[in-house]
Amino acid sequence: MFLEQDADLEFGIVLYGYQSPHLFFGFWQRAPSLANIANGLLTDITARCDLDKDEIILVGHSLGGLVVKKLLLIMRDKQVVHKIRKICFFDVPHDGSAYANVGKYLSFRNRHLKSLCRDSSELDDLNDQWVNSGLSDSIDVMSIIAANDDIVSSLSSKSIFRGGKIETINDVDHRSIVKPSSVNSTSYIVFKKFILERSTVAQYKNAASRDLNDWKSIERNHAYHYVSDEKRSGDLSALNAGLELVRVVIRLTGASGLGKTRLILEAIESSCGLDDSCVLVFDAPGYEISIKESVRRMVEDNTYGLVVVENCSGDLHAQLCKEVNKRECQLKLITVGYLSDQVDGSIHIQLSALSDEAIKKVLMPILVGMSDSDVERVAKFAQGYPLMATLIAEQYQKQGRLLGSIESNSVIKKLIDGDGGVSDADKELLSACSLFDVFGTAEGVAGEEARFIAEDVAGSNMKVFDRTLMTFTRRQIINRAGRYARVVPKPLALTLAAEWWEETSYERQKQLIDNLPDSLMHSFCTQAAYLDSQPSVQRFSDKLFGGDSPFLQAEVLLTERGSKLFRAFVEVNPESTSYALYNVLLGMSLSELLAIRGDIRRNFVWALEKLCFHSEFFERSSWCMLLLASAENETWSNNATGMFAQLFRVDLSGTQASPGVRFDVLRRAIACNLAEIDMVVLQALDQAVSTYGATRTIGAEYQGTKAPLEEWRPKVWQEIFDFWQEAFNLLLLMIDRGGEQKEKALSIIGHSIRGFVARKRIEMLDNAIKYVILRNGRYWPAALESINSIFSFDSESLSKESEVALHSWLDLLNPQNSELPEKLQILVVNPPWEHKPGEDGRYVDVASEKARELAREVALRVDDLLPHLSCLLEGVQKQAYTFGYQLAHELADIDVILNAAFNLLLAASRPNPSLILGMFRGVFELSPEQWQSKIDLLVVDEKLVHLYPQIIRTGSIKKYHLDKLYELVSNDVIPPDGVNSLSYGSVTADIPPDDMADFCIRLSSLGEASSWAALNVIYMYCFGSESVIQILRDPIKQILVAVPLDKGHKNISMDAHHWNDLAAKILKESDESFAVSLANQLITACKVGFNHGDIWSYIKPLLIGLMQDYGDVLWPIFGEAIVRAEGMELYWLQQLLDRENGSTILPCVLTVLPVNSVIDWCSLQQDIGPIFVARCLNVLESVDGKTRPTELFLALLEQFGDNPDVGDTLASNMRTRSWSGSLVPYLESDKEALSPLLQHPSGNIRSWTRGYISYSDRKIEEEKNRDKERDVGFF
Repeated sequence: MFLEQDADLEFGIVLYGYQSPHLFFGFWQRAPSLANIANGLLTDITARCDLDKDEIILVGHSLGGLVVKKLLLIMRDKQVVHKIRKICFFDVPHDGSAYANVGKYLSFRNRHLKSLCRDSSELDDLNDQWVNSGLSDSIDVMSIIAANDDIVSSLSSKSIFRGGKIETINDVDHRSIVKPSSVNSTSYIVFKKFILERSTVAQYKNAASRDLNDWKSIERNHAYHYVSDEKRSGDLSALNAGLELVRVVIRLTGASGLGKTRLILEAIESSCGLDDSCVLVFDAPGYEISIKESVRRMVEDNTYGLVVVENCSGDLHAQLCKEVNKRECQLKLITVGYLSDQVDGSIHIQLSALSDEAIKKVLMPILVGMSDSDVERVAKFAQGYPLMATLIAEQYQKQGRLLGSIESNSVIKKLIDGDGGVSDADKELLSACSLFDVFGTAEGVAGEEARFIAEDVAGSNMKVFDRTLMTFTRRQIINRAGRYARVVPKPLALTLAAEWWEETSYERQKQLIDNLPDSLMHSFCTQAAYLDSQPSVQRFSDKLFGGDSPFLQAEVLLTERGSKLFRAFVEVNPESTSYALYNVLLGMSLSELLAIRGDIRRNFVWALEKLCFHSEFFERSSWCMLLLASAENETWSNNATGMFAQLFRVDLSGTQASPGVRFDVLRRAIACNLAEIDMVVLQALDQAVSTYGATRTIGAEYQGTKAPLEEWRPKVWQEIFDFWQEAFNLLLLMIDRGGEQKEKALSIIGHSIRGFVARKRIEMLDNAIKYVILRNGRYWPAALESINSIFSFDSESLSKESEVALHSWLDLLNPQNSELPEKLQILVVNPPWEHKPGEDGRYVDVASEKARELAREVALRVDDLLPHLSCLLEGVQKQAYTFGYQLAHELADIDVILNAAFNLLLAASRPNPSLILGMFRGVFELSPEQWQSKIDLLVVDEKLVHLYPQIIRTGSIKKYHLDKLYELVSNDVIPPDGVNSLSYGSVTADIPPDDMADFCIRLSSLGEASSWAALNVIYMYCFGSESVIQILRDPIKQILVAVPLDKGHKNISMDAHHWNDLAAKILKESDESFAVSLANQLITACKVGFNHGDIWSYIKPLLIGLMQDYGDVLWPIFGEAIVRAEGMELYWLQQLLDRENGSTILPCVLTVLPVNSVIDWCSLQQDIGPIFVARCLNVLESVDGKTRPTELFLALLEQFGDNPDVGDTLASNMRTRSWSGSLVPYLESDKEALSPLLQHPSGNIRSWTRGYISYSDRKIEEEKNRDKERDVGFF
């Protein structure tokens, strides 16, 4: 028999027969009834099989199939437990046979023939019983029919099973269909396949369930591509791994919309053993009993497949888990719920919100064509809920709003209700929490916030608040972060907040704001800004900022609290808020406007930036910004001045207002005729004529939940040309104002020339330039500089028209036809920087050449210069030195000019001696003797002698110059820092080393300030020359140790660098006595203290080198100083030796000493030594990339760890650090490095380590909570 020999079949084969009389030869015999045969078959099966455990497949041919049906009906009536899950019918006459209709007359005693007749009442009753029994729902039925059967028709064989599995076999008849000729016969292949088919969960489908395709069609839209982040990828991997097991129970929890269903679908899609035929999905509410029964039967029947139970409570999960785990089976069960309760005996996967980056990947295929900012905005709003993200994106694309129909979407309700069990009090408290972006939950300020929400807002108590917090945290719609929490996702929070605003009275709303704790103000304002589309909130803001509201009073609005509320409500009601602020600021004086500062001003500037975006509110809002800018007291670029100026750009203006509306505001401002307002207007006009592009920070266009506002953009070039022309017209008006306004306007127009030439606005420029020269003359440095830059850098791209215009403008600006005062301004005081390549390839300073030429010209009529000489001796002088130098060469007698210059210099408010120095240089080149005689005269003039150090720089400095300078400093005629002028420009290079050393040593002896001047001069004298340093080695050492290193006696920022650099060069050669002197110098400075920057950059690096080379000598000196020191002196000694772990990383100076030296000193000085060293040392060090405890730390702790003060100091040392980002990785790294010490032989070390690791564990948890708080916006 093929079945018995088939190795693929792991079934035993049992044949059961029955007695049926022959039609002709046994016609007198009685045949047993179907019921008797079926009962006999039951007896045989019971005797041979274990009905409760054995998987049994029944096969019936012809009448045998009717026996099988009867058998199963009897077993059902007798409630016999069995595992018969498959039946195969071969040509069974369920509706009778025409052959039997004839045969019953030939064998009238044969019951079987009578039963098989067409229209047999017995067969009809049998079919009815089968249909009513529902056995087809639990048993897999296959009907195999012979195509050539002349005994049983195909209609009869199909009968009540025509909706099930039916296979028709060709070339067989009623007999041969069950007698295949080989294993390749179709009837055998079909039957074998049926046997091997696993029993799947699909056969248990009922009213409480649906198959996979049905589930996909009814569930939410999963058409968008699946994305994940690191956490979600781990969740999917865990789910996939679970489904690979033969039997598994998985609990999948998470808030509605987080993607639980999508995760299951992805797991099914990636599974090799799961498909549509073996997945069954139940919806638990109302069907718990049916689901439990179905799962029980699946387990008992060893059914294969995946069962998903949605909205499954924790109790139902526990019961189903117990059922599946009670015996070996092939069932995989996933229960899906909302609460994150702990479950036993199953795998628990809890979904959390996706990262913003993952949400953006969901959004990009939806928000096609939208900016990255739009995608970022929607992602932020969805707060990690992928379903919410898709709903928001679809709406944002269609309606331009982040909220709207989502508010009434079923997912919002499902988020709150979940699987039920939420009281009205819980919902009311949740609504109260939703009024705030973030709110406190725990002790301190956060606890006060919680109490306010519970008692004042919700009218409840803290007990209900804590219960509500726990309930909705478990449902994942309250996101806890340390001491704070947030209702998520944002659409849910805003829906609840909107309902609160709609259902409460104005009085209660006003009471909320009046009593709102300061710590909740920012959070409340953040949330309120998103309620811009809610009529109830708009009505409230109308009352709050209109009528007789106190917010129309400066003393209320101009507070931090009032300004925060104002900033929030500008997005909800821009009309009322802009009107309110305008009315308050309009009547304020300049001093009152200046008094608006700090966070109050910041809030108004940010708020006005958003208000100015609206064209309909631009006039009032921009005027408010102008008033604040006119009394500017902030220095950053986005202050009121910067934001007002931005509004007048052609591009990236940050406003919808048209140019006409904007320029009307400027004209109104100019009409005020106030200098402080004029300067702000000029800033705006500077932006208006800028042609070099611009940037602005995005954000103001995103207001509330509406689509971003569109700023004004020109449609045609003419609009831009008109814009520039209007700006130029206003700039020309400002030139007529004179003073600072005129200078600013000239600079703006002048520097704009290059950009406008590139854009071929020649006519506009020509008119403006001619007007300016007509009104102001030829002195216009900005214009000249701009035109020269065009010829230098843009000449190749110039059109003929542009080139002609530029040359005509140069002619207009040419000083040749100007009066001398104008020439001096143009060519000497402030000429444009101009260089061109010379014949030798070097660049020629054209401005210098022109100044020389003017000097030659002026020398011919020098008397004309005297009335205008003062302009060359004050303020910035670009070419005065060159001009004076050339004058000296041109004039036979310089004394008249020189004496006049001295007198004018003394009278100048901002004296600049460049002209005089240039003349002295010219005199020196012509006659060093005259140069010296003039210096001699200057020395005896008490009003001019202060110029001596600068004057001697113009010639060759000799020893007698140094002697005279020393005399002047020693007699307090010249301050010591005046000597520093000798340290610039290598002016001392020709002085013999001995003379320079003598001067510097003598100067150093005059006092602390003089010693620094001496060091600076000798440093620059030796700069770059090792040989000079060797020659002057001893004098340099003397000068180095003479300077005071404390923070009270430095003159210039480079002092400490000079000291460090020279000392390091001297120490290249071993010099113990010098090292000792430096150590004593440092110890002396500790009495006053250092600049910390000097310690980090100069002093400590040098000291570490000193200790490495001379530690055996220097450490006892420092040790003695430490013992003697008290108070701040001891503090600065510690700072000298301490580790640096800030912007500069330096080890403790003690680390370069032998450990025994330090420990021995501590033993001798036990009152102070161990604690001092504990403060300074490095506890940990990095060696080959690994962090480990230092030897000094271990030795100190082992020797003195029984002293609690030492242990506490070491712990404090560890806690003193700088870091960026989260502190957690640093603490975990410390813990990892110290953990091996728990096994250290020393009890002191083990004890301290246990205590510190315990502290670290607490601190890590605390910092993790702090990190979470920072993630939700608390710092």
